[in-house]
Formats: sequence, structure tokens, C-alpha cells
Amino acid sequence: MISFKTYLQEKVVKKWTARSGDDEAELLKALKKHCSHSLAAAEKGSILYRGDHSYSGKKYVLIDSSKGTRTSRDTNNIYQLMMETSVHFKDVPKRSTSIIATTTRSNAYSYASSQEDLFVVMPFNGVKIACVPGVKDILRYAVRSRFNTHTLDLEDLGIGIGSVIQYVEHERIPKFTDASVCDELLSQLTSYQFEKHLTEELHLTNDSALKAIRGFKPNTRFTELSNLIMTPDSLPIKIQTAGYELVNGTEYWLSGKSYLVNLTMFDAMFQMMDKDDESEKTDK
Repeated sequence: MISFKTYLQEKVVKKWTARSGDDEAELLKALKKHCSHSLAAAEKGSILYRGDHSYSGKKYVLIDSSKGTRTSRDTNNIYQLMMETSVHFKDVPKRSTSIIATTTRSNAYSYASSQEDLFVVMPFNGVKIACVPGVKDILRYAVRSRFNTHTLDLEDLGIGIGSVIQYVEHERIPKFTDASVCDELLSQLTSYQFEKHLTEELHLTNDSALKAIRGFKPNTRFTELSNLIMTPDSLPIKIQTAGYELVNGTEYWLSGKSYLVNLTMFDAMFQMMDKDDESEKTDK
């Protein structure tokens, strides 16, 4: 039987790799080589923003988010873990190894302490980026549970399932990061306890919900819940690569290499590109 303390020790959130610089010409050369699709998209107005005070004052930073691990900042991480556990989302970039960005500058600024914390995200060519189209923050997006027609806020979903798991330990688990651990904790409940607490926490009332829950194997309950709830119907995720037109007012996430370019430097860089273009036209 796994203990609460053992659970907390199993996963350590680690920072992704990062290397900073301040040479504008060097950055532009690197972007043209590695991020040409993002550059082309930016010229058309498709730009990803991120507020990040951990790189405050940096001109630009080369990061590889796939080398790190993150959890949800504002929730118990259940919804993120369920997305990564679901068989339906195997091709979706993992949010636990992703950098989160938005197409709305003001939304990114809300995560920044000052203008120095506001960055433009330039993914490398070929890096997958994902979103739920038209949704600014997927945390507030209502997931239509496959149990019934009841709609669930993702945070409510996480709190509800987290409460059921915590019934086993009688302690508050701040972050859930391992599906196999959740499966093991839920397996310690009797079928009656599992059904009772899940239906109460998620407000499930109809027969189809109870029938689905009773079909779960005790040692894979969290995994099966993830497969049942996190589907293309309940969360219509769109996957694309850098360079394609972005959906306005939307949160994106991507796992892999990208440049974070301070907004002031980004604007200066584009002015330099415009001057170079003008010079080329004059020479011709």
C-alpha cells in the first residue's frame, strides 16, 4: 500500500534547460535557421506571448521544455494528468513538459511583473503546438463528461476526483503527478466507496454514469476515468506546428525547443528586418 509521503517523493518538478543571450544579430540568424516558420507567422500577426518573471531582464532565452517537468500552477494538477493519461490524447504534446503561451498579449502580461517579463515565444520548426480553439484558459472551459449531460469545470473536476483519492489517505495532496499512483490509491477503495464518493463529488446521478463506474477494474480506475472523461468530444484539442495561423484569444502549449524573446527586443528585431528589406529593394 502506497503512503502519502511516498507519493510526494516520487515526482520532483524540474526546470527545463535554458540558455540566455543578448546579441540581436545572433538571435536573428538563429531564428532564420531554426524558427523560420514562426518568423513567417509573426510577420503575418500570428504571435505567441508569455509572461515569465523567472527570465526578467533577459533579452532572449533558448529553452527546451521537454527536458523539464511542470505542474498546473493553480490546481491540484488532476486535469493535466488526466489529459496525459487518456488514450485519446497520445499525440497531444504533454502539458507536463510544455511551455504555456497565449495569443493575447494582455493575458500574458497578467503573468508578468513588468514589461521586462513579457516575451514572444518562437517555437522551432516542426515543434507541435496545441490548443482548445477559442478558449483563453482551458481551466475554465466546461468539459462535457461522458457520464451524462452535466457540465464540469476542469477545476471542479480535479477537486472532485482529488477528494475521492484523498479519502484513502485523509490528507490533502497538493499536486497529482503520477497516474499509476492515483490508480493504486483508488484501488484501495471498495466498489461501494468508489461509486459513492465519485458520484457525490462529481454530481453523477443517472444510471449510465453508475454503470460506467461499476465497469472499472479496481487497479485502473484513474486511467479508465481519464479515458472516459478526456475525449475529443469533451475537449476538442487542435494540434499544429509552428507557422500556421493561430487562433486569437487562445491558450497554447508546446513541448520542445523555442526561443523566448523579450517583447522590446522582438519589436527592435523586426524593425531591423524591415530596414534590411528596404536596403535590398534600394540595391536592386
